Amino acid sequence: MIGVSKKNLDRDREIYDMRVNQLMTLTAISKRFGLTRERVRQIVLSFSKATEINQKRAEALSNKANNARMLEIGSSRRVVNLIKRLRADDMTPKEFVREFTPNAIKCLPSIGKNTFAELLSDLEEFDPDVTNFWATRNG
Repeated sequence: MIGVSKKNLDRDREIYDMRVNQLMTLTAISKRFGLTRERVRQIVLSFSKATEINQKRAEALSNKANNARMLEIGSSRRVVNLIKRLRADDMTPKEFVREFTPNAIKCLPSIGKNTFAELLSDLEEFDPDVTNFWATRNG
């Protein structure tokens, strides 16, 4: 699942299921896994945000014809935060590529190679023509 650490994915999924589907208390879950109640709450929140991002992404990818928005195709929180920072939430991928150059994005503070690579990968997965346009335009 995108947006959740792969290291503890099974544990986090089980904690999320116990809290959301089985309606167990934070205390009961924390005792079972040897975690604090606060950590259990954080895991549930993180997993629910990741689930929401993944659902929006799946809908956007399955309905490419309906002009999905950039925020819907962001695969990770890093990319989603970048899109929000650029105020590109409501742009389509094609509008995004016309508006922003790769160099302008790379020059933003705290945007590393990995975040940019994830953004590029998300755009390519959605529409390979978008990144081809970006490459030819910005060579």
